[in-house]
Amino acid sequence: MADKTAKHYIDRALQKLLVKQAGVDLTTLEYLDGVDQLNDIMEEEDGINNKLGFTVLTDVNDPVTIPDWATGYIIARLAVDLASEYGAKLPVSLVAEVERRENSIRRRTVEDFDVHFPETLPRGTTFFDDEHFYENPRINDVDTDTDDWIDEDGTPVEEDAIDV
Repeated sequence: MADKTAKHYIDRALQKLLVKQAGVDLTTLEYLDGVDQLNDIMEEEDGINNKLGFTVLTDVNDPVTIPDWATGYIIARLAVDLASEYGAKLPVSLVAEVERRENSIRRRTVEDFDVHFPETLPRGTTFFDDEHFYENPRINDVDTDTDDWIDEDGTPVEEDAIDV
């Protein structure tokens, strides 16, 4: 994680919107609005299970504690969220960037997990394997190779004798 401050993120977001030129500082109130917006974004990301390791910001000079691979997404997302406050026209390319980067973030933060079912859980019927759904299966079943009805010892059963 790079030591980038909230000021860096806010400046970069407003530069993406062409609202701020490099080297020109905003007012203290504008920076504090940006800090609030950045906190809101990160709280929302945390709420949808994108755990980026963010710590709440209280000042414009606080370091933003997220991985480097998430920086571009957060800057682009902040730019989109700040656009209406500055009356900036939202470029279509910026919206597309946010979507692209958001998909990348999702792939990195979604955890895969294995599901282990208990051995006692019924699994399927004889249509799929040799195990029965219940301990005492019905005697009328279907031979999956021939689609003929059979009894429990495998002998064919007349269709009018089938207990359905």
